Amino acid sequence: MRIVFIVLMVFVINGAKAGSASIVTVGSDGACDYPTITSASFNEPDIGLLDIRVAKNFTLSSLQLLNNRETIIRGGYETCADDTPSGRTVLNGNSFSGAIFVTIESSNTATYMNLYLLDLEISGGNASTKGGVISMTGGWQLILDNVFMHNNTSNQDGGAVFIKPSTNASVLVPQVIIYRNSILSSNTADNGGAIACDGLGNIFALNMVMTGNQARLNGGAVYVTNGCNFELYGGGFFQGIILNNATAFGGGIHATNNATIRIRSHYLSLAAVVSNSATHGGGISVSNEATLIASDAVINSNSATSTGGGIRSSAGHIVIERVTAGAQCHSEVRCSTISGNSVSGIDSSFSGGGAIATYGGTLEVRGTYIENNSAFYGSAIRARYMPLDGLTTQMTLVGNVFASNRNAPQVVYLDETSADIAFSTFVDNEDMIRVIELAYPTTSSDAHIVNVSGSIFEHPGSSVASAELTTAGVFPSGDCNRNEPDSTGDLIGQSRSTISSVLFEDQASGDYRLQNNSALVDWCNWSYLGSDSDYSANGLPRPIDNSISNLHGTYDLGGLERYELDGIFSDDFD
Repeated sequence: MRIVFIVLMVFVINGAKAGSASIVTVGSDGACDYPTITSASFNEPDIGLLDIRVAKNFTLSSLQLLNNRETIIRGGYETCADDTPSGRTVLNGNSFSGAIFVTIESSNTATYMNLYLLDLEISGGNASTKGGVISMTGGWQLILDNVFMHNNTSNQDGGAVFIKPSTNASVLVPQVIIYRNSILSSNTADNGGAIACDGLGNIFALNMVMTGNQARLNGGAVYVTNGCNFELYGGGFFQGIILNNATAFGGGIHATNNATIRIRSHYLSLAAVVSNSATHGGGISVSNEATLIASDAVINSNSATSTGGGIRSSAGHIVIERVTAGAQCHSEVRCSTISGNSVSGIDSSFSGGGAIATYGGTLEVRGTYIENNSAFYGSAIRARYMPLDGLTTQMTLVGNVFASNRNAPQVVYLDETSADIAFSTFVDNEDMIRVIELAYPTTSSDAHIVNVSGSIFEHPGSSVASAELTTAGVFPSGDCNRNEPDSTGDLIGQSRSTISSVLFEDQASGDYRLQNNSALVDWCNWSYLGSDSDYSANGLPRPIDNSISNLHGTYDLGGLERYELDGIFSDDFD
């Protein structure tokens, strides 16, 4: 995050104070230097940075060609004689067919060719090719600063913006930075309703919103493929990836073919993927060796009609984690969340995964609250074919809280899947017959193994099985778990497990920390996962040796390590 801010600030300062810059005006009054952006770009002598100031009286009547030169296009000026900008200048392409801007491929190999768009409202781009507003190839860096791009369309990819690398491998890969209250809204494309990247390239987004965008195929807001990288950082209220839709995969974001998605909140500023929808992966989808890394992220209230209300993976790699401790996070308690997501599909062989659905690939979830999700199969998670026959793929869930998920016979559905589940709290989930279900766990060439350790199972009725094998196969192994007092199930080897009372701080209000006098404090050692057990949903170090006597070790059971005189909740639990 700090690196991105430094890059932005250096460019802003250098651009604003450049000693060798041409400042020109574009508009329709007598004080204007040029009648169009194209004429300014190609006719103004190249002595360095070209600073084009576009008056609000400028009327866009055709696409604007941009020369291969360092350029700032600024809006907000009432007339060409105005020195003080306010608001945005409108560039509306409804009167012609095509993109708003057309660029020449940049062959830069050492430093980026910068195009800086500032204080503009851009709409009506309607390209038959990629990029409804602009398409960039090669060593360009596009910076969107307080830009509102809306109602643009591409008949291919990138409703507003499309980038791709040069065929010359020595040329810099293209890069887009979107920030300072920029809005990409109601744009439409086949893939990437707002923005798309094909091939190596980078998209950085912070303090902005993509909302109401539509993909006819994949990636309602963002589509990255073939090694592209998309990074979403924190923003303010109603910022992030919100209320987008894709017909197929990734209502908010879709990554495929070795592309990468990184989502990272920072103090007092959360990175959010919220209220998006798709057939598969309402919030996010990854496939074909693409990777999602979400740190302190909020992936909430997304919906899918088939699989993965929050996240869907097909042979992709997912890491969800809390990395910031206590009050240093945007939310002291619920810092990393996948909550309130839903799946409506009813196909028992395929549908489900209210929060996450994975089909092959890898899944790691650490220090995360997974709450209030719903699906008919796997109210929180449905995993199939992990690993695929003959492979050794790991699925790890550690230091998490699974609470109030509903509508399915199971909270976690492991279908031909191996998994390590440790030091997690399963509490107040609804409608299930068992908490963890194992089905078809053994294939012809690979026995699937499930280990459950250090976890708390606490649900109304006191008889729900912690884990149950519902087909032929290998029974799950258990150690140091707190199971329901009257439950049956198939966890074996549980000599260090218990049915003791849990004693949460305030279960009714969602405070799932253990009371200091709970028997489950300092109960176990690190069990199956070794040092990989050292995760807690409050983000603080684990284990902590409390003042009470240890039973089998210093680890508390469940997803939250207990801290005596715990300062992180000193301002009350909220």
